Amino acid sequence: MEPRTAALIETFMPEMRCIHVRLGDLVLQFIRPGKGMDSWSEQLEREGPSVHNVAYSVEDSRSLGAALVARGGTLLNEFTDVDMSDAGLEARGFTTLLVDAREQIGLRLELIGAGSKWPGGSSAP
Repeated sequence: MEPRTAALIETFMPEMRCIHVRLGDLVLQFIRPGKGMDSWSEQLEREGPSVHNVAYSVEDSRSLGAALVARGGTLLNEFTDVDMSDAGLEARGFTTLLVDAREQIGLRLELIGAGSKWPGGSSAP
């Protein structure tokens, strides 16, 4: 459990609640959607608790996001100049995109831009 990371993530969207769990290189986030998180809220209402998206750390989130949109995906959210340093992470100034590519590949993708990385293999605080 990483409460500082979860607390910082909760500041990104009003009324969101987050539980952040890191298991090596895998991170699980349990989200209760807040205001402006329509795709999460709609899915929760329609399907109940379920996987909303799969996130990947990528070199260039903007280019990859643009390529997915050009192929029919829909940009749902964009977070720019994200700074996770308050959570103890070596992660500043990156862009994260959430793209709905369910029609193309059956998934929503969260593209976490370069600049985001976990510190030296240790857990986030």
